[in-house]
Amino acid sequence: MPETIGPTDLSAERIGKSSWNLRFNGRAHTVELRHSKWGMATSVMLDGELVFKSGDLFKITYSADIPLTVNERNVVLSIRNTTFGSNYSISVDGELLDGPDPTLVSVDDDRNRWNFQAALFTFFVGAPALYFLGGPNWFVGPTRADYFAIALFSLSGLTLAKQVPKAMRNLTLVLVLMTLAITGCSDPARPHLEELVGRWGQVVGKQFPELKDRTGDERKIRYLYLTSEATSNMLTDYLEVSRPISPDLKQLLTDWRVVTLKSMEIHKRMIDENRFTYTEDEKATAERLVRADAEVVIELMDRLKGY
Repeated sequence: MPETIGPTDLSAERIGKSSWNLRFNGRAHTVELRHSKWGMATSVMLDGELVFKSGDLFKITYSADIPLTVNERNVVLSIRNTTFGSNYSISVDGELLDGPDPTLVSVDDDRNRWNFQAALFTFFVGAPALYFLGGPNWFVGPTRADYFAIALFSLSGLTLAKQVPKAMRNLTLVLVLMTLAITGCSDPARPHLEELVGRWGQVVGKQFPELKDRTGDERKIRYLYLTSEATSNMLTDYLEVSRPISPDLKQLLTDWRVVTLKSMEIHKRMIDENRFTYTEDEKATAERLVRADAEVVIELMDRLKGY
């Protein structure tokens, strides 16, 4: 139960890393924010009772403003990410009572900064280390370490590119071209292969808002349809442009597109029928398509390494 106290000014006394004794309206309340930068559970306890909980890793892990109503007053607990931890603040009716001013950095800006730092580390340290130290003999789940590293390299590079201000993108492009010239990238096909890997990385990292409220087998079937559609569209756009790639590579990409179209056909039919469980024939076909898709990607990675 909250403690009753005499009339005092509005105040918040920090009693832990992210806990406070909050005093106003002649009463005292204990507010405890339980937050793990790396975990999936963020919760708020008010006078020992749970009043907020989120298990959304992408929503609360880095930064957030959590609103509460205490004795008809608006309380906001703010989380702002730092490189090695998080800062916590408490405000009442817009007045900051304790902690760094959360209005100096918005939640979106803070998340973007953290995403940029993570992408920077992955691009220059994590992916190269996995590629050169792991190589073809280590595996991340069912995927060879070097292939997994290339996928990470593509995704982190895409994230970094999105963070670069538009005014600097032309300069960045010039620097990249200069680097390629200095390092002797003389094979005219290689930039086109790297473009293909980059586009594939965009497909792998693509977010589908329409899956937000889907769960279980329905989410799986809809995801397979959407990724097949995105891959097919990517390959169609890529193959429409004349490129200095070998005929056998072009045929490989054409075959890959056929696989994606077949996958689209199966999963679109299931969605239209509002049915999210495979028949025996569909299951066997879907497994063959998944294997074929994986084999194409592996061969593509081998070709990229060979150029």
